[in-house]
Amino acid sequence: MSHSGDHCQQLYDQLEASNRALKASNLELQQFAYVASHDLQAPLRHISGFVELLARRYQGKTDEKADLWIGETLKSVELMRSMIADLLEYSRVDSQAGDPVPVDLNSAFEASLLRLKAPISENQASVTSESLPTLMGDPAQFTQLLHNLIGNALKYRGPAPPEIKVTAEKGEREWTISVSDNGIGIDPAYHRTIFLMFERVYSSSKLPGTGIGLTLCQRIVQRHGGRIWVESEKDEGATFKFTLPIHSGPLPHWPTGKST
Repeated sequence: MSHSGDHCQQLYDQLEASNRALKASNLELQQFAYVASHDLQAPLRHISGFVELLARRYQGKTDEKADLWIGETLKSVELMRSMIADLLEYSRVDSQAGDPVPVDLNSAFEASLLRLKAPISENQASVTSESLPTLMGDPAQFTQLLHNLIGNALKYRGPAPPEIKVTAEKGEREWTISVSDNGIGIDPAYHRTIFLMFERVYSSSKLPGTGIGLTLCQRIVQRHGGRIWVESEKDEGATFKFTLPIHSGPLPHWPTGKST
């Protein structure tokens, strides 16, 4: 073998070793996130239980500051509970998912609406879709993806009743799915950072949330070989777009991430 061939083989071996190390590292991180999130629930339940006991026994019987502190502690506990649940969901994107199967996105859309029935009714929202394609993937994750994006549109609504529409456009190699709304919009300065974990455009005191939902959406889309972005201006609504590849058979390099 020539010197050039030896060098190419060395580079290939190094790349393979790096890929194996990266996969092992990703798996360890997923397992760590799962264990940490799971184990955090027990002490949180104790904290929540004791604060609720304080609220039942002493709220309204002490000064206003004590009542305020008890109320704020209960809010913080609830936020932590939501964050742990979202972290668990994020850790399971690879480790708890099955093999790709044909998924009717119309069914995933309807399933997401069932999960959002209460906030849709409370906000008097209109949520519609055009005919959506059937694509290879994980049905639960497609439902979670649409649930998060539609839920965000409901949360960040404007003064008018929310109008949310899900559409699909077929390209040469991929479908582009769009979730559009007439909400408060997003300043272009935040278009990239909103997909980072725990990054929020609006403070949690004004609008609730954990800052993990869009990170989870991005992870699901990337796992399926696509990409996600937002097109929006402040006070002019937002359109979240994500692509999904067109495949009639098994997805190449499908990362299950399952541990043995």
